[in-house]
Amino acid sequence: MDSLWTDCDAMDDGTSDGSCSAPKRVFVTKNLYDSVNGIDRSIGDARCNAAVLAAGLPGTYVAWLSLYFAGPPEVWVDAADRIPEAEYRLVDGTLVADSKADLLDGSLDHAIDHDEYGAAITVPPSATNLVWSATNTDGTADWQTCTNWTGGGTYLGASFDTTSGAWTLGGAILDCSTIDTNGGAHLYCFQQ
Repeated sequence: MDSLWTDCDAMDDGTSDGSCSAPKRVFVTKNLYDSVNGIDRSIGDARCNAAVLAAGLPGTYVAWLSLYFAGPPEVWVDAADRIPEAEYRLVDGTLVADSKADLLDGSLDHAIDHDEYGAAITVPPSATNLVWSATNTDGTADWQTCTNWTGGGTYLGASFDTTSGAWTLGGAILDCSTIDTNGGAHLYCFQQ
């Protein structure tokens, strides 16, 4: 499995045609987080990188979070713009998506249901299968972001235990304060 993650730059002998590309890791955090403390991109990224450090994984990661500000001016920040074009795999090497386009086509090859240690997360013992995202299936921002990740408001809950488009944006409108009171939700973390 180690050869799967080989850094192509380290293998480049100067004759590479650029076709070598190592896959990127993706995981759902073992821990839950609330929306009250501002799950914005920088805090989400910091939480992902703290998980990576604890698990001993290489690289830098970003949280799969979109933002919507009603303005004025109205601002949309899309999660898809934060991740590179790549093949995405769980920490254990299981294929999630063949490419960024495959990730955003409405169905995954495998659910993003393993944490930063490579362990499958199940409900229970996890308190919830919810993941903070506010991101539509195509990677663009949804407007329901728990009042811009400051708590309150509503959210269309994403679920880590599915391969359908609900992995990033579910159908049920949920109250963010209730999610927070019940322990919060997970984050998806994507390697850069």
